[in-house]
Amino acid sequence: MSGVMPDLTLNDVARRIDVSPATLRRWVKDGIVPLRNGRWTPAAVAHARIVARLRERGHPLDRLREAARSGRLAYGYLEDLFPAPTRTRTLAEAAEETGLEPALIERVWGAAGYSADSLEQIGDADVQLLRHMSSVLDAGLPLVAFLQLVRVYGQALAQIADAEVKLFHLFVHEPLMRDGVPGLEIAEQMEGLASQLLPLASPIMDRVHQRALQHFVGQDVVGHLEADAAAAEL
Repeated sequence: MSGVMPDLTLNDVARRIDVSPATLRRWVKDGIVPLRNGRWTPAAVAHARIVARLRERGHPLDRLREAARSGRLAYGYLEDLFPAPTRTRTLAEAAEETGLEPALIERVWGAAGYSADSLEQIGDADVQLLRHMSSVLDAGLPLVAFLQLVRVYGQALAQIADAEVKLFHLFVHEPLMRDGVPGLEIAEQMEGLASQLLPLASPIMDRVHQRALQHFVGQDVVGHLEADAAAAEL
C-alpha cells in the first residue's frame, strides 16, 4: 500500500476525491494536505480524501490545518486499506445471484448489524458472504438458530473491531503524535504497520474460535451427561 505514485498528478487526485484542482492546490499550499517531496503517496491521497469529507461536514480549515499538523488525521489512510467495491448490486440483483429471498437477505443483514441503506450497494465480498450463508441454511441449520448466530457474530466482531481501532490508536497513533512525528509520516508508518497486521487478524481469530468451540463442545457433552444422571436419580 505504501510507496510513491509518480504518475498521479494533482488533477488526478482532485478527480478521485471530487474537489477542484484549485481547492486541492490551496490545501497543499496551506499545509492542510502535506506532501512528501511534492509527490502524491497513498497516505497523502487518503489524507486529502478525509479532508474533503470533513469540509463537506462543515469543519473549518483552521481546525483541519491544526489536526493535520498534529497527526490527528492520520487515520485517513485506512480508506485505502478497505477500497470501495468495483461493482455493486441492488438487493434484487443480489437475491437473484445468490438464490436467497430479498426479505431473508434483509433479515440476515439486520441481524449482522449492517445498515439498511447498504442493501443497495452490495459488493462482491458481500455476495460471497451471502452465498456462504445460503450454504449454511441449505445444510439444514434452522433459520431461527442461524439468525441468532449471525446476530452473535455481528455483535462480537463489532466489539473486536472497536477494540482493535482503540488499541491501535492508544499504542501506535498517540505515541507518534506525542513524539512530534509529522502527520504524513505518522500516516505512512501506521499504513505500513496496519497493512502487515490486517491479514493476520482472520487466522488468529479463526484459531482462537476453534479452540473455544472445542472447549464448549466438551462442556456441552459433560453438561448433558450430568443432567441425564441427575434425572435418572430423581
